[in-house]
Amino acid sequence: MLASFKVLKKIIMPFLVISLIISNGLTLFNANFYDALFSALAQLAPLHWKKNSKSVKLKQQKTLVKNLKSKTKTITQRVAKRTSRNIAANIAAIPGESIPVVGIGIVIAITAMDLHDACEDLKDMDELSKLVGFDSNKNQTNKICGMEIPQQS
Repeated sequence: MLASFKVLKKIIMPFLVISLIISNGLTLFNANFYDALFSALAQLAPLHWKKNSKSVKLKQQKTLVKNLKSKTKTITQRVAKRTSRNIAANIAAIPGESIPVVGIGIVIAITAMDLHDACEDLKDMDELSKLVGFDSNKNQTNKICGMEIPQQS
């Protein structure tokens, strides 16, 4: 029995070494072989290893960061557009504000637009705060922006 094991060992060991060298070379230089081997080995690993692996967590984090960047960019572009429109309207209103009687209406209209834009900015800042994990001041925003302007009857 021992003699047959030695003979078998002499035959199998060189075969194993040669097959390992060939498979290593193929994984380095052949993408299809690497992908096939990787998917075969991935089937052997328990599922929780895959879910908890560093590469999966890193991929999830990268996706999260990408989404946060995209949403942040959208919010900041809205605020910048609103602010530049507000600046242009205020500058354009300066000559009209000096006109007697009509100027009062222009001042009121520009102020109303400023208030509306400020509320929209507050809402965007709440959304931005929520994105990065801070507590939003939604109650405060609703309290400020939800005020009704008194109407004369």
